[in-house]
Amino acid sequence: MDYLDDSEYEEVEIEFESDEDEADIYLSPPPTTTTDTDNIALEKSGVQVISDGINSMELIAKKFKIPIDSKLHTAATYSVFSETELIDYKLKELSSSYFNQVDEVELKQLLMSYDWNIAEILKEKNEFGDQKVLARAGLLPENKGRIYTKKKEYTCMICCETRNETEIYALELCGHEFCTDCYKQYLLATTSNSSGPPKCMGNCETLIPYKDLQSLMGPSYLDKLFVFSIKSYINKNTEHYKHCPSNNCQEVIAVYDSLEPYLKHHVAPIVSCNDNHIFCFGCRKEDHSPCDCAISQEWVKKTSKESKALNWVLANTKECPKCSVNIEKNGGCNHMTCQNCEYQFCWVCDSNWDSHKGSNFTCVVYRNNVAPENGKTGKKNLKAKENIKYSFQRFRHYYRLFSDCEQSSTLDLKLYSEIEKRITKLQENVGISWIEGQFLDECMKEMIEARKVLKWSFVLIFYSDPSQNFTKLFEDHQMHLMSSIDKLAELFAVTDPEKVFSKKSEYLNLSAFIKTRKRATTEAGRDLIKLKVAKI
Repeated sequence: MDYLDDSEYEEVEIEFESDEDEADIYLSPPPTTTTDTDNIALEKSGVQVISDGINSMELIAKKFKIPIDSKLHTAATYSVFSETELIDYKLKELSSSYFNQVDEVELKQLLMSYDWNIAEILKEKNEFGDQKVLARAGLLPENKGRIYTKKKEYTCMICCETRNETEIYALELCGHEFCTDCYKQYLLATTSNSSGPPKCMGNCETLIPYKDLQSLMGPSYLDKLFVFSIKSYINKNTEHYKHCPSNNCQEVIAVYDSLEPYLKHHVAPIVSCNDNHIFCFGCRKEDHSPCDCAISQEWVKKTSKESKALNWVLANTKECPKCSVNIEKNGGCNHMTCQNCEYQFCWVCDSNWDSHKGSNFTCVVYRNNVAPENGKTGKKNLKAKENIKYSFQRFRHYYRLFSDCEQSSTLDLKLYSEIEKRITKLQENVGISWIEGQFLDECMKEMIEARKVLKWSFVLIFYSDPSQNFTKLFEDHQMHLMSSIDKLAELFAVTDPEKVFSKKSEYLNLSAFIKTRKRATTEAGRDLIKLKVAKI
């Protein structure tokens, strides 16, 4: 099976076996669709127009396709919102024309009462009329409260304090009254613990009108209440909504496809927020291609059992194969030179670096060195101890490869943060334009993405049957990808501006080759999972 022909790479499309598998793109029934005139106007204003049939309100949000190699991933249709933008989107989707007698804030309370489910609101409106819907949201005129002062001694049933001229709040529908101090404490607690509108403290279902909430708590309280409510809605509807997992990023990804076809075909639905945080929507982890979510999560569970000290030692140190001096890796390249004896070796397999020239780059293949008992092979007479030893050694081998890639990726990112300085030096010393120097930026990005694919390919091969031909084919792709990444990493070790520019064609050729190998490795990995050669 040949994965290297560029003509074979076309964007993956999910095929559904039945109508039931087909993804429903609507999160709620669309009120309208855009006309051709609207589309032309939107395109001129810079908004990407989505095909007919999708809710026209989706055009409010910026649309994205996968921000990385589209030939590796199936593009999911999704939008990126902040929490307040998602509230506004829902508000505009439930047009005020449906309920002429309510204002914008009351519409938000209506949405919150129905847990932001527009389909349910419209269904009840059609079946029972406006009054039924407004009553459920506590928006009927008779649902009101009042704040007043009792001059005589009043004992609050919540705090049990007796005071003169106590400020009281009561709802007229139920008649329950409590001091405003208790109500304020109750409403503060309700903000973060409830997804719906606050109800009366008297253990009844009467909703507190939003105007009374403003009077009791101030105008900013409602904004906080709506944000907490939309957070709860996002957490309850994780099939279509997820927060960006990056620290301090509050953006929300809204996916309009069903995840089932992606998981069924072992394709990671990769998305990106506006800050270019790329992650898998299925598990909210980093892009783990060619692994699927199940295999990547199983690997994370397995490695989390190891001690932090062992992880650090395995990932960062190694003895020189010749003089046994401890060496700490400080760069992304696997070509190591011992400062004590000047021995050159491969960080991955400890072999002399001369053996890695040309295409002889086989150090990523695990070699089982456990001797069979009594000279027999392929039989069940290996002792349990030997099987355990083999299993641990195999895990340690691939865990080290995974850790090496992770460390190299960190160092690559550190180098990438200085890439602008390198481009500036090229401009000053060689006299090229800023655009001409962008080949460094493009090649570095390609290397970072390829190293991520290589890293997770070691996880996939760990869970694969080593006796299968597909596994051997996958290992071949790994070797070529790893070899080309190391060659490009060595080029980035060159710092002299004139030498860097003289090697521009080498940078570009290697980057193009890495891109091809990355695709081939990913496609071969998906075959391992589809054919159940790789499984948990």
